[in-house]
Formats: sequence, C-alpha cells, structure tokens
Amino acid sequence: MKKMKNIFRKKQPDNVNRRMAPSISKEKRVREPRMAFPYMTHLTSAMTLVIIVMVLGWNFNRSSKVDRIEVIGNYFTETDAIIGKMAIPGDVRVDSLDFLTIMENVESMPYIRQAFINRSPSGNLRLRVEEREPLVLLIEADGRTYVDREGIPLPVQLGKSVDVPLLYATLKEMESDTLHGPVYSTVAKFLGAARDHGTAHITISEIAWSGDEGVVALSHDNAYRLVFGTGDFKNRINSWMVFYSDMILDEGVTSVHNIDLRFEGQIVTR
Repeated sequence: MKKMKNIFRKKQPDNVNRRMAPSISKEKRVREPRMAFPYMTHLTSAMTLVIIVMVLGWNFNRSSKVDRIEVIGNYFTETDAIIGKMAIPGDVRVDSLDFLTIMENVESMPYIRQAFINRSPSGNLRLRVEEREPLVLLIEADGRTYVDREGIPLPVQLGKSVDVPLLYATLKEMESDTLHGPVYSTVAKFLGAARDHGTAHITISEIAWSGDEGVVALSHDNAYRLVFGTGDFKNRINSWMVFYSDMILDEGVTSVHNIDLRFEGQIVTR
C-alpha cells in the first residue's frame, strides 16, 4: 500500500500541469492583440509628423522670395547683362516667376544658344547657359563679325577674342538674323570638317571664296595657298594634313606655294 501511495504522489504533479496548460495558452491569446496598439500609435505619429513637415515646406516655398541669382557657363556674355535680361523684379516670390519666359528672354541674346533654370527652396536661382561658339571671323568692308556653324552672326567682344580663321566673302546674303545661301553653307561645312579633324583648323589662317575654285585657304604662316573646292572636305583635309606632316614639317618643302586638293587620290602643287 505504501508503494501505491508513492506512485500516486509522483503522478500528481503531471496531472496538475496538464490542467494548468490551457489557462496559460488562454492568457497568451488575450495578451497578443494588446501588443499591436503601441506600434500603430507610433506609425500614426510618424505619418502625422511627415504631413506637417510637407505642409510647412510647401508654405515656405510659396512664400520664399528670390534671394540670389547665379549664372554659370557664360564667357562672351557678361553676367550682369544676363541678369538684366532675366528681368526679375525685386522682392518677388519664387512661385510667381514665369521661368519659360525668363529662359526665352536670355536665349534672345546673341551668344546664348540655350538657358536652363534651377531653383532652391531658399529662393536661390541658378541659371546655366550654353553659348554659341564662333567658327570664323567674317571680314567685311563695314567691320568684323564672328559667325557660328548655323550662320548666326556674333558680335566681337572687346577683350574676348577667339583664334578662328578669317573669312573674306564677297557673296553675303542675309535672311532674318542668319547667313544663308550656297556660299556660306559650303564654307561652314569646310570649317566644321576642319574643326572636327582636331588639328587641321590650327593650320589655316584665312579663307576666301572663289567662284572657280570654291573654298580657298591660306596656311597659318601664309606660305601656302590651299584649294579645297566645294565638297568632300573630310578627305581633302586629311590629304592636306598628310602633306603638311610629311612634306612641310619633315622635309621642309619651300618651293611649293599652291596646293590643289580637289582631285581624288592626288595633290597638285606648283
């Protein structure tokens, strides 16, 4: 009997544990939903804070005024002239500006090809411009004018000269504010090919137009008269550079004064 009592006493804790288990799981099921409430509270607070910051930032941008104007990318055009052309009145809010009109005003200046505006929330404006590049200096009886690849005349700026060939052209036609016609179109193609070559344009100092020979150029030291004709300029410029390197620089040829490059596969000199 004593042994049976001992066995009963040993098994009793197991029965007690089994009876207590359901009550523990119930307690867990009741507590788990309560753990989500602090997380939702923090999320709601964070979203509210973000909305407040966005509203304040929007109101700040609307009320911010133009504080500073920065111009970058200009060389030929003075910064003060560009800012004046922007025509932004003082004490004006940034959100009231017509940026498209401002860019169009700046792009109407002779050297300005394109203009771009960036603004900061504090009211600073940055204007980035791309200027036209002079391709040649046109020599006329009434003065000198730079001209770019598109035939846009560019005024000569004091103290801002560019090392480009001189163009003596007797046939100059004007349409609106650009040069046009077969003469300048051909000359522009030649000058573009010379500049694209990399070093060829450095060897040329003057250009003229001849009704019989087309584009005629003088070398940078005025020692050689070069006849390029009216087309196929890339190959003819390559031929000139080969002749210049092999015959003039290496061998020092000085008896030649006229070099005709219009014939395919050969160079005629005299």
